[in-house]
Amino acid sequence: MDNTRLSIVALAALPIAVALVGIARRRHRLGLLHLHVLLLALSYGAYTVVDMLVTDVAGIDVLAVAALMLALVASILVLLAVHARLSAGATRRVSVENFVGRVNAASYSALIGIWLAAAAWHAYSYLAYGIVSFYDQQELARYAIFIPSWHGPVNELFVSLEFAVFIWLVASISAGAGSRLLVLRLAMLTATVMLLSLGGRREFLVMLIVGGVVWLVGRGKIGPYFTVGLLARGAVALAVAVLFSNLFQNVRIDYLTYSPRAGVPSSSVSFIDALFDIDATLGNLKARTALWRFHYAIMEEQLNDPTNVMGGELVWHGLVGAIPRVFSPGKIVYSDDVLVCQYFAAICPNLWASDIDYPQTVYSGLQADFGFPFIVLTPIWIFGVLWVVGVYDRLAKWGRIPKELYIVVFGFAAHLLVDIEQSVGSYFIFLRDIAILTVCFVALDIVVGRLGKVGRAAGRPPQRARGTNGRLVDSRVNSR
Repeated sequence: MDNTRLSIVALAALPIAVALVGIARRRHRLGLLHLHVLLLALSYGAYTVVDMLVTDVAGIDVLAVAALMLALVASILVLLAVHARLSAGATRRVSVENFVGRVNAASYSALIGIWLAAAAWHAYSYLAYGIVSFYDQQELARYAIFIPSWHGPVNELFVSLEFAVFIWLVASISAGAGSRLLVLRLAMLTATVMLLSLGGRREFLVMLIVGGVVWLVGRGKIGPYFTVGLLARGAVALAVAVLFSNLFQNVRIDYLTYSPRAGVPSSSVSFIDALFDIDATLGNLKARTALWRFHYAIMEEQLNDPTNVMGGELVWHGLVGAIPRVFSPGKIVYSDDVLVCQYFAAICPNLWASDIDYPQTVYSGLQADFGFPFIVLTPIWIFGVLWVVGVYDRLAKWGRIPKELYIVVFGFAAHLLVDIEQSVGSYFIFLRDIAILTVCFVALDIVVGRLGKVGRAAGRPPQRARGTNGRLVDSRVNSR
Protein backbone atom coordinates (compact mmCIF):
# COMPACT_ATOMS: atom_id res chain seq x y z
CA MET A 1 0.00 0.00 0.00
CA ASP A 2 1.52 3.34 -1.08
CA ASN A 3 1.89 6.46 1.07
CA THR A 4 -1.26 8.11 -0.27
CA ARG A 5 -3.43 5.15 0.65
CA LEU A 6 -1.82 4.85 4.08
CA SER A 7 -2.36 8.56 4.73
CA ILE A 8 -6.04 8.39 3.74
CA VAL A 9 -6.58 5.26 5.86
CA ALA A 10 -5.03 7.03 8.86
CA LEU A 11 -7.23 10.08 8.30
CA ALA A 12 -10.33 7.88 7.93
CA ALA A 13 -9.62 6.39 11.35
CA LEU A 14 -10.04 9.80 13.02
CA PRO A 15 -13.87 10.04 12.91
CA ILE A 16 -14.15 6.38 13.97
CA ALA A 17 -11.92 6.94 17.01
CA VAL A 18 -13.68 10.15 18.07
CA ALA A 19 -17.12 8.56 17.66
CA LEU A 20 -16.25 5.45 19.66
CA VAL A 21 -14.76 7.47 22.52
CA GLY A 22 -17.77 9.78 22.61
CA ILE A 23 -20.24 6.89 22.57
CA ALA A 24 -18.33 4.95 25.24
CA ARG A 25 -18.65 7.90 27.62
CA ARG A 26 -22.45 7.87 27.22
CA ARG A 27 -23.01 4.12 27.05
CA HIS A 28 -25.57 4.11 29.88
CA ARG A 29 -27.98 6.26 27.89
CA LEU A 30 -27.40 5.54 24.25
CA GLY A 31 -29.73 7.52 22.06
CA LEU A 32 -30.55 8.44 18.49
CA LEU A 33 -27.66 10.88 18.31
CA HIS A 34 -25.12 8.19 19.26
CA LEU A 35 -26.52 5.86 16.61
CA HIS A 36 -26.16 8.64 14.04
CA VAL A 37 -22.58 9.41 15.09
CA LEU A 38 -21.67 5.71 14.94
CA LEU A 39 -23.08 5.22 11.43
CA LEU A 40 -21.57 8.51 10.28
CA ALA A 41 -18.11 7.40 11.41
CA LEU A 42 -18.52 4.00 9.77
CA SER A 43 -19.82 5.49 6.52
CA TYR A 44 -17.06 8.07 6.17
CA GLY A 45 -14.36 6.08 7.99
CA ALA A 46 -14.71 2.34 7.47
CA TYR A 47 -16.11 2.73 3.95
CA THR A 48 -13.11 4.88 3.04
CA VAL A 49 -10.73 2.20 4.30
CA VAL A 50 -12.49 -0.42 2.15
CA ASP A 51 -12.41 1.95 -0.83
CA MET A 52 -8.64 2.27 -0.46
CA LEU A 53 -8.32 -1.48 -0.97
CA VAL A 54 -10.21 -1.68 -4.27
CA THR A 55 -10.02 1.64 -6.13
CA ASP A 56 -7.43 3.96 -7.62
CA VAL A 57 -6.14 7.03 -5.73
CA ALA A 58 -4.53 8.85 -8.64
CA GLY A 59 -5.06 12.60 -8.40
CA ILE A 60 -6.28 12.56 -4.80
CA ASP A 61 -5.09 15.53 -2.73
CA VAL A 62 -4.31 14.22 0.76
CA LEU A 63 -4.61 17.73 2.24
CA ALA A 64 -8.18 18.01 0.94
CA VAL A 65 -8.98 14.58 2.43
CA ALA A 66 -7.50 15.78 5.73
CA ALA A 67 -9.70 18.89 5.60
CA LEU A 68 -12.77 16.70 4.99
CA MET A 69 -12.07 14.28 7.84
CA LEU A 70 -11.19 17.08 10.27
CA ALA A 71 -14.42 18.90 9.36
CA LEU A 72 -16.40 15.71 10.06
CA VAL A 73 -14.58 15.27 13.38
CA ALA A 74 -15.48 18.87 14.25
CA SER A 75 -19.16 18.17 13.47
CA ILE A 76 -19.09 15.02 15.62
CA LEU A 77 -17.53 16.95 18.51
CA VAL A 78 -20.19 19.66 18.21
CA LEU A 79 -22.95 17.04 18.24
CA LEU A 80 -21.54 15.23 21.28
CA ALA A 81 -20.77 18.45 23.18
CA VAL A 82 -24.27 19.90 22.71
CA HIS A 83 -25.90 16.57 23.55
CA ALA A 84 -23.84 16.29 26.76
CA ARG A 85 -25.18 19.65 27.90
CA LEU A 86 -28.83 18.81 27.41
CA SER A 87 -30.95 18.12 30.47
CA ALA A 88 -31.40 14.57 31.71
CA GLY A 89 -35.04 14.66 30.65
CA ALA A 90 -34.18 15.79 27.12
CA THR A 91 -31.62 13.02 26.59
CA ARG A 92 -33.94 10.43 28.10
CA ARG A 93 -36.72 11.26 25.64
CA VAL A 94 -34.49 10.36 22.66
CA SER A 95 -32.73 7.41 24.28
CA VAL A 96 -33.00 3.77 23.24
CA GLU A 97 -33.77 2.89 26.86
CA ASN A 98 -36.85 5.12 26.83
CA PHE A 99 -37.92 3.62 23.50
CA VAL A 100 -37.69 0.08 24.93
CA GLY A 101 -39.76 1.17 27.93
CA ARG A 102 -42.47 2.57 25.67
CA VAL A 103 -42.50 -0.62 23.64
CA ASN A 104 -43.15 -2.72 26.75
CA ALA A 105 -46.27 -0.67 27.44
CA ALA A 106 -47.53 -0.61 23.85
CA SER A 107 -50.43 -2.51 22.37
CA TYR A 108 -49.76 -5.72 20.44
CA SER A 109 -52.88 -5.00 18.40
CA ALA A 110 -51.35 -1.74 17.13
CA LEU A 111 -48.11 -3.52 16.24
CA ILE A 112 -49.93 -6.24 14.30
CA GLY A 113 -52.14 -3.68 12.56
CA ILE A 114 -49.17 -1.59 11.38
CA TRP A 115 -47.35 -4.70 10.20
CA LEU A 116 -50.40 -5.83 8.23
CA ALA A 117 -50.69 -2.37 6.64
CA ALA A 118 -47.07 -2.57 5.44
CA ALA A 119 -47.61 -6.11 4.13
CA ALA A 120 -50.73 -4.96 2.29
CA TRP A 121 -48.75 -2.18 0.61
CA HIS A 122 -46.15 -4.66 -0.65
CA ALA A 123 -48.90 -6.92 -1.94
CA TYR A 124 -50.54 -4.00 -3.77
CA SER A 125 -47.22 -2.88 -5.34
CA TYR A 126 -46.56 -6.41 -6.56
CA LEU A 127 -50.04 -7.11 -7.91
CA ALA A 128 -50.46 -3.68 -9.54
CA TYR A 129 -46.96 -3.05 -10.91
CA GLY A 130 -44.87 -6.17 -10.32
CA ILE A 131 -42.65 -4.17 -7.95
CA VAL A 132 -41.14 -6.06 -5.04
CA SER A 133 -38.84 -3.47 -3.49
CA PHE A 134 -37.01 -0.27 -4.42
CA TYR A 135 -36.81 0.77 -8.04
CA ASP A 136 -35.12 3.21 -10.36
CA GLN A 137 -37.30 5.08 -12.86
CA GLN A 138 -34.64 4.91 -15.61
CA GLU A 139 -34.29 1.16 -15.15
CA LEU A 140 -38.06 0.73 -15.26
CA ALA A 141 -38.32 2.82 -18.42
CA ARG A 142 -35.87 0.42 -20.05
CA TYR A 143 -38.54 -2.28 -19.69
CA ALA A 144 -41.41 0.08 -20.59
CA ILE A 145 -42.74 -0.03 -17.02
CA PHE A 146 -44.26 3.21 -15.74
CA ILE A 147 -45.15 3.87 -12.11
CA PRO A 148 -47.35 6.80 -10.97
CA SER A 149 -45.43 9.66 -9.37
CA TRP A 150 -47.14 9.24 -5.99
CA HIS A 151 -45.96 5.65 -5.62
CA GLY A 152 -42.34 6.53 -4.85
CA PRO A 153 -43.00 8.82 -1.84
CA VAL A 154 -45.58 6.42 -0.42
CA ASN A 155 -43.18 3.52 -0.87
CA GLU A 156 -40.46 5.43 1.02
CA LEU A 157 -42.93 6.12 3.84
CA PHE A 158 -43.68 2.42 4.16
CA VAL A 159 -39.97 1.53 4.16
CA SER A 160 -39.46 3.82 7.17
CA LEU A 161 -42.60 2.38 8.75
CA GLU A 162 -41.21 -1.14 8.31
CA PHE A 163 -37.95 -0.07 9.94
CA ALA A 164 -39.94 1.30 12.89
CA VAL A 165 -41.75 -2.04 13.13
CA PHE A 166 -38.40 -3.84 12.96
CA ILE A 167 -36.87 -2.09 15.99
CA TRP A 168 -40.26 -2.28 17.76
CA LEU A 169 -40.21 -6.07 17.39
CA VAL A 170 -36.54 -6.33 18.40
CA ALA A 171 -37.16 -4.24 21.53
CA SER A 172 -40.30 -6.21 22.40
CA ILE A 173 -38.56 -9.58 22.13
CA SER A 174 -35.26 -8.53 23.73
CA ALA A 175 -36.89 -6.93 26.76
CA GLY A 176 -38.68 -10.21 27.51
CA ALA A 177 -42.12 -8.67 27.44
CA GLY A 178 -43.73 -12.01 28.26
CA SER A 179 -44.25 -15.03 26.04
CA ARG A 180 -47.55 -13.75 24.74
CA LEU A 181 -47.61 -14.02 20.96
CA LEU A 182 -43.86 -14.69 20.95
CA VAL A 183 -44.03 -17.06 17.99
CA LEU A 184 -46.09 -14.55 16.05
CA ARG A 185 -43.64 -11.73 16.86
CA LEU A 186 -40.70 -13.86 15.73
CA ALA A 187 -42.48 -14.66 12.47
CA MET A 188 -43.27 -10.96 11.94
CA LEU A 189 -39.65 -10.03 12.67
CA THR A 190 -38.35 -12.58 10.16
CA ALA A 191 -40.68 -11.31 7.45
CA THR A 192 -39.80 -7.68 8.22
CA VAL A 193 -36.07 -8.38 7.99
CA MET A 194 -36.60 -10.05 4.62
CA LEU A 195 -38.64 -7.12 3.30
CA LEU A 196 -36.17 -4.49 4.50
CA SER A 197 -33.24 -6.48 3.12
CA LEU A 198 -34.66 -5.95 -0.34
CA GLY A 199 -33.48 -2.35 0.04
CA GLY A 200 -29.85 -3.38 -0.30
CA ARG A 201 -26.62 -3.74 1.60
CA ARG A 202 -26.91 -0.42 3.38
CA GLU A 203 -30.35 -1.24 4.74
CA PHE A 204 -29.13 -4.66 5.87
CA LEU A 205 -26.06 -3.20 7.61
CA VAL A 206 -28.20 -0.60 9.36
CA MET A 207 -30.50 -3.33 10.62
CA LEU A 208 -27.56 -5.31 11.97
CA ILE A 209 -26.12 -2.36 13.88
CA VAL A 210 -29.27 -0.65 15.13
CA GLY A 211 -31.03 -3.93 15.84
CA GLY A 212 -27.97 -5.08 17.78
CA VAL A 213 -27.88 -1.92 19.90
CA VAL A 214 -31.61 -2.09 20.64
CA TRP A 215 -31.26 -5.77 21.54
CA LEU A 216 -28.36 -5.13 23.93
CA VAL A 217 -30.16 -2.22 25.60
CA GLY A 218 -33.31 -4.32 25.94
CA ARG A 219 -31.29 -7.12 27.53
CA GLY A 220 -29.39 -4.67 29.76
CA LYS A 221 -26.04 -5.78 28.35
CA ILE A 222 -24.48 -2.51 27.24
CA GLY A 223 -21.11 -2.63 29.02
CA PRO A 224 -18.18 -0.27 29.40
CA TYR A 225 -15.62 -2.23 27.40
CA PHE A 226 -15.24 -4.23 24.21
CA THR A 227 -15.49 -7.82 25.38
CA VAL A 228 -14.33 -10.90 23.52
CA GLY A 229 -17.96 -11.95 23.09
CA LEU A 230 -18.89 -8.59 21.59
CA LEU A 231 -15.95 -8.71 19.17
CA ALA A 232 -16.94 -12.26 18.17
CA ARG A 233 -20.50 -11.15 17.48
CA GLY A 234 -19.12 -8.25 15.43
CA ALA A 235 -17.01 -10.63 13.35
CA VAL A 236 -20.02 -12.85 12.70
CA ALA A 237 -22.11 -9.80 11.74
CA LEU A 238 -19.39 -8.68 9.32
CA ALA A 239 -19.26 -12.13 7.70
CA VAL A 240 -23.05 -12.15 7.35
CA ALA A 241 -22.96 -8.67 5.80
CA VAL A 242 -20.36 -9.76 3.21
CA LEU A 243 -22.35 -12.87 2.28
CA PHE A 244 -25.52 -10.82 1.96
CA SER A 245 -23.70 -8.29 -0.23
CA ASN A 246 -22.51 -11.07 -2.54
CA LEU A 247 -26.03 -12.45 -2.82
CA PHE A 248 -27.68 -9.07 -3.28
CA GLN A 249 -25.34 -7.91 -6.05
CA ASN A 250 -26.19 -11.03 -8.07
CA VAL A 251 -29.95 -11.03 -7.71
CA ARG A 252 -30.87 -7.42 -6.91
CA ILE A 253 -32.44 -6.75 -10.32
CA ASP A 254 -33.63 -10.20 -11.30
CA TYR A 255 -35.34 -11.30 -8.09
CA LEU A 256 -35.48 -8.48 -5.58
CA THR A 257 -36.13 -5.16 -7.26
CA TYR A 258 -38.50 -6.13 -10.06
CA SER A 259 -40.36 -9.37 -10.39
CA PRO A 260 -40.93 -11.42 -13.56
CA ARG A 261 -44.48 -10.08 -13.30
CA ALA A 262 -43.10 -6.70 -14.37
CA GLY A 263 -41.58 -8.25 -17.49
CA VAL A 264 -37.95 -8.25 -16.32
CA PRO A 265 -35.96 -11.30 -17.48
CA SER A 266 -34.79 -13.54 -14.67
CA SER A 267 -31.23 -14.71 -14.01
CA SER A 268 -29.93 -18.26 -14.07
CA VAL A 269 -27.37 -17.76 -11.26
CA SER A 270 -27.74 -20.26 -8.44
CA PHE A 271 -28.24 -19.23 -4.83
CA ILE A 272 -25.01 -20.84 -3.57
CA ASP A 273 -22.89 -19.36 -6.36
CA ALA A 274 -24.35 -15.91 -5.69
CA LEU A 275 -23.76 -16.20 -1.93
CA PHE A 276 -20.00 -16.76 -2.28
CA ASP A 277 -19.38 -14.55 -5.31
CA ILE A 278 -17.09 -11.96 -3.69
CA ASP A 279 -16.23 -10.55 -7.12
CA ALA A 280 -19.77 -9.18 -7.37
CA THR A 281 -19.28 -7.12 -4.21
CA LEU A 282 -15.79 -5.92 -5.18
CA GLY A 283 -16.99 -5.04 -8.67
CA ASN A 284 -19.81 -2.93 -7.30
CA LEU A 285 -17.46 -1.14 -4.88
CA LYS A 286 -15.14 -0.30 -7.77
CA ALA A 287 -17.94 0.87 -10.07
CA ARG A 288 -19.82 3.04 -7.57
CA THR A 289 -18.43 6.34 -6.36
CA ALA A 290 -17.53 5.99 -2.69
CA LEU A 291 -19.43 8.22 -0.29
CA TRP A 292 -16.32 10.10 0.85
CA ARG A 293 -15.16 10.82 -2.72
CA PHE A 294 -18.23 12.86 -3.67
CA HIS A 295 -17.91 14.98 -0.53
CA TYR A 296 -14.17 15.24 -1.12
CA ALA A 297 -14.78 16.64 -4.62
CA ILE A 298 -17.01 19.37 -3.18
CA MET A 299 -14.45 20.07 -0.46
CA GLU A 300 -11.69 20.41 -3.03
CA GLU A 301 -13.72 22.90 -5.07
CA GLN A 302 -14.40 25.06 -2.02
CA LEU A 303 -10.83 24.90 -0.75
CA ASN A 304 -9.88 26.56 -4.04
CA ASP A 305 -12.72 29.08 -3.73
CA PRO A 306 -14.62 29.23 -0.38
CA THR A 307 -17.29 31.47 -1.94
CA ASN A 308 -18.21 28.81 -4.50
CA VAL A 309 -21.47 27.74 -2.83
CA MET A 310 -25.00 27.01 -4.05
CA GLY A 311 -26.57 29.48 -1.65
CA GLY A 312 -29.34 27.30 -0.23
CA GLU A 313 -30.56 25.81 -3.51
CA LEU A 314 -30.60 22.28 -2.08
CA VAL A 315 -32.54 23.36 1.02
CA TRP A 316 -35.13 25.19 -1.09
CA HIS A 317 -35.42 22.33 -3.57
CA GLY A 318 -35.83 19.88 -0.68
CA LEU A 319 -38.61 21.98 0.83
CA VAL A 320 -40.48 22.22 -2.47
CA GLY A 321 -39.92 18.52 -3.16
CA ALA A 322 -41.56 17.54 0.13
CA ILE A 323 -44.81 19.30 -0.80
CA PRO A 324 -47.33 16.71 -2.06
CA ARG A 325 -47.80 16.96 -5.81
CA VAL A 326 -51.52 17.53 -5.38
CA PHE A 327 -50.62 20.98 -3.99
CA SER A 328 -47.79 21.57 -6.48
CA PRO A 329 -48.67 19.67 -9.67
CA GLY A 330 -46.03 21.32 -11.86
CA LYS A 331 -42.99 20.74 -9.67
CA ILE A 332 -39.90 19.01 -11.05
CA VAL A 333 -37.85 17.03 -8.55
CA TYR A 334 -34.16 16.28 -8.97
CA SER A 335 -31.92 14.37 -6.58
CA ASP A 336 -29.26 16.31 -4.70
CA ASP A 337 -26.40 14.72 -6.61
CA VAL A 338 -27.85 15.93 -9.92
CA LEU A 339 -28.20 19.50 -8.64
CA VAL A 340 -24.70 19.48 -7.15
CA CYS A 341 -23.21 18.06 -10.34
CA GLN A 342 -24.96 20.68 -12.44
CA TYR A 343 -23.43 23.41 -10.27
CA PHE A 344 -19.97 21.82 -9.85
CA ALA A 345 -19.82 20.41 -13.37
CA ALA A 346 -16.16 19.42 -13.18
CA ILE A 347 -16.66 16.85 -10.40
CA CYS A 348 -19.24 14.73 -12.24
CA PRO A 349 -17.98 13.86 -15.73
CA ASN A 350 -20.43 10.95 -16.16
CA LEU A 351 -23.53 12.51 -14.64
CA TRP A 352 -26.05 11.26 -17.19
CA ALA A 353 -24.68 7.75 -17.56
CA SER A 354 -27.47 5.32 -16.65
CA ASP A 355 -25.26 3.30 -14.33
CA ILE A 356 -23.72 6.26 -12.48
CA ASP A 357 -25.00 7.75 -9.27
CA TYR A 358 -23.22 9.89 -6.71
CA PRO A 359 -23.93 9.24 -3.01
CA GLN A 360 -25.04 12.39 -1.24
CA THR A 361 -25.30 13.07 2.48
CA VAL A 362 -26.69 15.91 4.54
CA TYR A 363 -23.09 16.85 5.34
CA SER A 364 -21.99 17.07 1.70
CA GLY A 365 -25.26 18.75 0.72
CA LEU A 366 -25.01 21.50 3.32
CA GLN A 367 -21.36 22.04 2.43
CA ALA A 368 -22.32 22.45 -1.22
CA ASP A 369 -25.09 24.84 -0.19
CA PHE A 370 -23.28 27.00 2.39
CA GLY A 371 -19.61 26.01 2.49
CA PHE A 372 -17.69 25.36 5.68
CA PRO A 373 -20.47 26.56 8.03
CA PHE A 374 -21.92 23.07 7.40
CA ILE A 375 -19.87 22.05 10.47
CA VAL A 376 -22.43 23.92 12.61
CA LEU A 377 -25.47 23.74 10.31
CA THR A 378 -25.52 19.94 10.20
CA PRO A 379 -25.85 19.59 14.00
CA ILE A 380 -28.79 22.01 13.82
CA TRP A 381 -30.41 19.69 11.26
CA ILE A 382 -29.75 16.66 13.50
CA PHE A 383 -31.09 18.28 16.65
CA GLY A 384 -34.17 19.37 14.71
CA VAL A 385 -34.99 15.68 14.23
CA LEU A 386 -34.31 14.94 17.92
CA TRP A 387 -36.53 17.84 18.98
CA VAL A 388 -39.47 16.37 17.04
CA VAL A 389 -38.98 13.01 18.79
CA GLY A 390 -38.84 14.75 22.16
CA VAL A 391 -42.10 16.60 21.47
CA TYR A 392 -43.88 13.36 20.59
CA ASP A 393 -42.55 11.71 23.75
CA ARG A 394 -44.07 14.51 25.84
CA LEU A 395 -47.38 14.31 23.99
CA ALA A 396 -47.50 10.54 24.55
CA LYS A 397 -46.65 10.99 28.24
CA TRP A 398 -49.47 13.51 28.65
CA GLY A 399 -51.92 11.22 26.82
CA ARG A 400 -52.45 13.64 23.93
CA ILE A 401 -51.41 11.05 21.33
CA PRO A 402 -51.32 7.23 21.32
CA LYS A 403 -48.05 5.97 22.80
CA GLU A 404 -47.66 3.75 19.74
CA LEU A 405 -47.31 6.91 17.63
CA TYR A 406 -44.20 7.90 19.63
CA ILE A 407 -42.70 4.47 18.90
CA VAL A 408 -43.29 4.94 15.17
CA VAL A 409 -41.89 8.49 15.20
CA PHE A 410 -38.81 7.22 17.04
CA GLY A 411 -38.41 4.53 14.35
CA PHE A 412 -38.77 7.06 11.53
CA ALA A 413 -36.17 9.32 13.16
CA ALA A 414 -33.84 6.36 13.68
CA HIS A 415 -34.14 5.38 10.02
CA LEU A 416 -33.47 8.95 8.91
CA LEU A 417 -30.44 9.43 11.17
CA VAL A 418 -28.70 6.09 10.68
CA ASP A 419 -29.10 5.98 6.90
CA ILE A 420 -26.30 8.46 6.24
CA GLU A 421 -26.94 8.69 2.49
CA GLN A 422 -29.76 11.20 2.80
CA SER A 423 -30.60 14.38 0.94
CA VAL A 424 -30.84 17.76 2.62
CA GLY A 425 -34.59 17.72 1.94
CA SER A 426 -35.07 14.43 3.79
CA TYR A 427 -35.81 16.44 6.96
CA PHE A 428 -38.81 18.06 5.28
CA ILE A 429 -39.96 14.65 4.00
CA PHE A 430 -39.63 13.35 7.56
CA LEU A 431 -41.88 16.17 8.83
CA ARG A 432 -44.41 15.55 6.05
CA ASP A 433 -44.60 11.81 6.72
CA ILE A 434 -44.86 12.33 10.48
CA ALA A 435 -47.72 14.78 9.95
CA ILE A 436 -49.56 12.23 7.78
CA LEU A 437 -49.04 9.47 10.36
CA THR A 438 -50.18 11.74 13.19
CA VAL A 439 -53.47 12.46 11.45
CA CYS A 440 -53.99 8.74 10.74
CA PHE A 441 -53.09 7.60 14.26
CA VAL A 442 -55.16 10.24 16.06
CA ALA A 443 -58.18 9.69 13.80
CA LEU A 444 -57.96 5.91 14.26
CA ASP A 445 -57.54 6.32 18.01
CA ILE A 446 -60.67 8.47 18.19
CA VAL A 447 -62.69 6.01 16.09
CA VAL A 448 -61.54 2.98 18.11
CA GLY A 449 -62.18 4.83 21.36
CA ARG A 450 -65.73 5.72 20.39
CA LEU A 451 -66.48 2.25 19.10
CA GLY A 452 -65.19 0.87 22.39
CA LYS A 453 -67.49 3.16 24.35
CA VAL A 454 -70.46 2.15 22.23
CA GLY A 455 -69.63 -1.53 22.67
CA ARG A 456 -69.25 -1.20 26.43
CA ALA A 457 -72.50 0.73 26.71
CA ALA A 458 -74.39 -1.85 24.65
CA GLY A 459 -73.12 -4.74 26.76
CA ARG A 460 -73.65 -3.07 30.13
CA PRO A 461 -76.62 -4.29 32.23
CA PRO A 462 -79.37 -1.79 33.16
CA GLN A 463 -78.21 0.68 35.78
CA ARG A 464 -80.29 0.99 38.93
CA ALA A 465 -80.30 4.16 40.94
CA ARG A 466 -82.27 5.55 43.84
CA GLY A 467 -85.05 8.02 43.19
CA THR A 468 -85.85 11.05 45.28
CA ASN A 469 -87.97 8.90 47.58
CA GLY A 470 -85.10 6.47 48.16
CA ARG A 471 -86.61 3.63 46.09
CA LEU A 472 -84.54 1.77 43.45
CA VAL A 473 -85.55 2.66 39.88
CA ASP A 474 -84.47 1.34 36.47
CA SER A 475 -82.30 3.88 34.65
CA ARG A 476 -83.99 2.96 31.36
CA VAL A 477 -87.39 4.20 32.65
CA ASN A 478 -87.99 7.89 32.13
CA SER A 479 -89.16 9.65 35.27
CA ARG A 480 -92.35 11.57 35.03
